[in-house]
Amino acid sequence: MHKRMILGLILFFSVLMPVMAQDNLLQNGGFDEEQYNLVSVSADGTQFNVPIAWGGVSIVQNGGSTWQNIQPNGFPHTFGFVHGGSRSYNISRGWATFTAYIYQTVAVVPNTPIRAGAFAQMQGHPSAVARVGIDPTGGVNPFADTVIWTESYDKNRWIQLEVSTTAQADFVTLFLFATQSELNNPNDIYWDDAYLLGEAGNPTAQPEVAAAPVATQQIAEPLLRLNVRAGAGTQFSRIGGISAGETYPVISIDANGWVQIAFNGGVGYVARRYVDIRDGVPTASSSTPVTSNAATVASLEFLVNYRLNMRAAPNTESALLLQIPWQAIIFAVGRTSDNAWLQVQYNGQTGWVAARYGRFQSGRITDLQIVQ
Repeated sequence: MHKRMILGLILFFSVLMPVMAQDNLLQNGGFDEEQYNLVSVSADGTQFNVPIAWGGVSIVQNGGSTWQNIQPNGFPHTFGFVHGGSRSYNISRGWATFTAYIYQTVAVVPNTPIRAGAFAQMQGHPSAVARVGIDPTGGVNPFADTVIWTESYDKNRWIQLEVSTTAQADFVTLFLFATQSELNNPNDIYWDDAYLLGEAGNPTAQPEVAAAPVATQQIAEPLLRLNVRAGAGTQFSRIGGISAGETYPVISIDANGWVQIAFNGGVGYVARRYVDIRDGVPTASSSTPVTSNAATVASLEFLVNYRLNMRAAPNTESALLLQIPWQAIIFAVGRTSDNAWLQVQYNGQTGWVAARYGRFQSGRITDLQIVQ
């Protein structure tokens, strides 16, 4: 019996050790970093922040009641509800419901196995759902058919949610997703100790943007600039505008004629009757856009989301000048007419970077002068 137990332990650890030896490919998977990025602020001042190295979206929709699908808080949690390390990530909005997710895209070797997950603890009504998903194609749309999801779980205790698959591209994306359909207080979701195990790919590469619906404003006189609102209805406050020819990724379309779009690092809503919706990455409109070459600012701060190539001209075939590190803040001083490339200044050099691989700290790309 004793020999059998020893043999069993040897076999157990011989299987476990290769898995344990794998490095976590996520950055800030334990959510222990102090720095957070602000994604969006609601009209009442509620802030949705996400951990550094992660992207995030709060899907705000008009559900018919003031408590339905409103923006939650997102912040680090340091007391009580921590699975490992010194912090966990908390999303909550008491006496309301919310839908929010964070995500991270990681370089991997195609056609190799990957395993990803996180520890979660959710409070609230039994309708509350928390899931972990992975897109083996590297897409960043959690509603895409390519995403593989775990099931939800019992509330009020830490549980490990894990999913396994095979990488289908140079990048994969991990999603941590939470939603509810009934209000409750508390209704917190706590995430901690997220991981993605697999064979690391080339970290200097840049992910391809998967084809996804995008909205382009139609050219309709006298409307030259379309209002972007905080919610799905004209009763919601205006948070910005889009000009003809500009394109924005579509998150969802409701039955009442409103389109939710990714807008200025957060989300916004535009009237469906004023936009064209088509598949593909954001590009210039096929119609002649109403644009101006007049800049409203000399430069804008731009946060780099990947290790980014700066090139001598606005195309991938031009000479590589240098690589800009992940999370660097650079100055954008110009743009191409299709808004696909930014002219930037970094480390005493001026060059070009792809606009889709970062986000502005303030302002919009159309505030910059068209230089090519």
